[in-house]
Amino acid sequence: MTSAFDLKHAVSRSLLLASLAIPPEPRARILRWQKGLRERRSLAGSDVVVLSFPKSGRTWFRVMLSRVYAITYGLDRDAPLDGANFHRREPRVPSVFFTHGNYRDEMSRGRDLTPMFAPKKIIFLVRHPADAAVSLYFHNLGGRVDPIKRRMKRMPESMEGISVGDFVLDPRWGVPAVIAYLNFWRGFLAHCPHTLMVRYEDLRTDPQTVLERIAAFLGETFPPRAVAEAIESSSLERLREQERRGDFKSPVMRMRDPSDPNSVKVRRGKMGGYVDYLDAAQVATIERLITDGLDPAFGYGSQATVVG
Repeated sequence: MTSAFDLKHAVSRSLLLASLAIPPEPRARILRWQKGLRERRSLAGSDVVVLSFPKSGRTWFRVMLSRVYAITYGLDRDAPLDGANFHRREPRVPSVFFTHGNYRDEMSRGRDLTPMFAPKKIIFLVRHPADAAVSLYFHNLGGRVDPIKRRMKRMPESMEGISVGDFVLDPRWGVPAVIAYLNFWRGFLAHCPHTLMVRYEDLRTDPQTVLERIAAFLGETFPPRAVAEAIESSSLERLREQERRGDFKSPVMRMRDPSDPNSVKVRRGKMGGYVDYLDAAQVATIERLITDGLDPAFGYGSQATVVG
């Protein structure tokens, strides 16, 4: 049976294909407007919002959160939380909206979005800007990103000739863009009283403690067994193996091209792994950008002070 999650992505794909006859730039504007409209509706119908920059560990977190709810309430463990899909089967589960917040201009229609976000419980999932940018580079290098969506998402239309260092330092989509994103949303969310910042690194290091914080924030009491089982079954190693075998039901979790290692959804997830792809000068530049430009509350610069 086709799930609502699969249907939503099929509709999105159909809209992309239907727009092929339109010139590229107007097509991108139309698709962004359509995406903004869908996100506005999803936000309005949600109880909980999970907000993150792309490649900040959202897929992994989504699987973990989905499984702890599924185990707790006896739902399908392989289904991803998506809007009200769990809530329709079990009213005690909230409607959860996962978003990157990339279409806020299209969502707002020139109006202040604060009244729409402020009543929600918002989990702000963040990751070290350089790790997120490097992961985004490989995501675009592989076969996961539809060429139509590249323009829509304002990504490079071609990755040919773009090195990982060039990409990561580019102000349009590299570390400077991640810093601007994080700073903007931290300022915006200061006006939303029900906000919890979750760092990817903390979730990797101590998932049980972080899940307990999230449960308290959401007003949930997950059984210890459900938490332990969700963590164990959602390890990156297990998810990579499931993706390799093609076990995932959802199309957003499947490899587009099994012969292309960059087309995977679940990558290394290594903390601080960006240093493996950059030279010393590039690393120093990134560290300076973060220390000088990123709000220290995120905990990533030399003056960092983590705020929850």
